[in-house]
Amino acid sequence: MTKLVDVLAIHEEICNKARSVIKTKGQDYNRGQQEKDTLFNMSVAPLLGIVDNVPQGILVRLSDKFMRLISLTKDPLENPAVTNESVRDTIEDTINYLVYLYIKYEEERKKAIPSLVDGEVHARNITNDKPFLESDNIPKQCGLNVSNINGRDNDTCWCNCGCIIQTKNTICAKCEENASN
Repeated sequence: MTKLVDVLAIHEEICNKARSVIKTKGQDYNRGQQEKDTLFNMSVAPLLGIVDNVPQGILVRLSDKFMRLISLTKDPLENPAVTNESVRDTIEDTINYLVYLYIKYEEERKKAIPSLVDGEVHARNITNDKPFLESDNIPKQCGLNVSNINGRDNDTCWCNCGCIIQTKNTICAKCEENASN
């Protein structure tokens, strides 16, 4: 029987080791890139045209890890041929790839949705209820006091809360939340 206290202890131990692997192995990848983008090697698959974006490339790497786990766990009596690639090592790598996936996915979202602040959409187009996209050229967060961005005059939110929005017929997230309450 597995107790919660045991699960938490093992979780902490495995995650600490996974973090340690990032510190040590991370130095061997992208030498000279540490200051710019320590995860640059994760960007290679889309650059080669293998996948559409970085998160998809990381998912390919994760699928390799899952295939290894499937292979390694078929027979618990069989030891892996590569001794430093055990089930636990592969799980630690998988944890790290999941963290990389989250980081790169959030970077992609911030590029695609400039109205995203701390993972939340702060302005929506009321004509289609979708977050503003990069092509909408809006300020990055509700309430930003800006005028004449990109050579265009700005409009205030249609409910006149005072926040600045650049596209007519829009509502800021603050007003949207107030309207739903």
